[in-house]
Amino acid sequence: MKWIFHVERHLERGEIGFRPDWMPDGEAFSGQSVPHDILEHSRKDYGNAECEYMATGAYVLIRSQNGMGHQFMPEFKNIGGVICEVLVAIHDPYCRGEPQPFKLPPSTRPIRDAKVEALLAQAATEGVRQYIVNHHDDLEDSDYYTESVRRQDAANALGWMRIGYRRAVRRYARYDTWDIAHGIFERLKRRVEELEHDAEEGQFLVVHTHLAQGRFTADLSYTHNRPAYV
Repeated sequence: MKWIFHVERHLERGEIGFRPDWMPDGEAFSGQSVPHDILEHSRKDYGNAECEYMATGAYVLIRSQNGMGHQFMPEFKNIGGVICEVLVAIHDPYCRGEPQPFKLPPSTRPIRDAKVEALLAQAATEGVRQYIVNHHDDLEDSDYYTESVRRQDAANALGWMRIGYRRAVRRYARYDTWDIAHGIFERLKRRVEELEHDAEEGQFLVVHTHLAQGRFTADLSYTHNRPAYV
């Protein structure tokens, strides 16, 4: 399968990165963002909050359950940090009078694997806690972030992560996720880091993945033929 990334500078950081061609409103990140976008997002994702929550659910299946989680903190805190960042993207524009569209998740059942369900639920609560702690000064004089909003935020995160986890289970049903994590994700991350040194704005990163064979190719190019993403 073919994947195209635009070589661009991150608008805030000024660093060279790779923006997915199928996410026109996305940002250009480097390193593990490329295998993350390919393996944990779907081609129909376009970088909104719901998609990030679903990709976090896929992260649990691909990396967290295969020994590639955070090495120096509990996994629920690591995932909670991601949820906190999503909550910033959801609420900060709202507080500025610029509400962003956010779709509530449909009703979801708990994940059958009790350990996965417990991790997702704990991470959702932790994400809300981190958001409150990190943005205390902004929220202190506001009556906006009430207890009911907090509970709804945690429920939204949990619902979308459940959906993302199950979506990844279906996507990789024919594969060993250990091979996906260590054979493709980790190796592709290292390859992208190598290419960053030679990447120039205006180029494209062209990636071909062959999951059944456990292999991929990744190279820089000045031209590309856009694949069909939907």
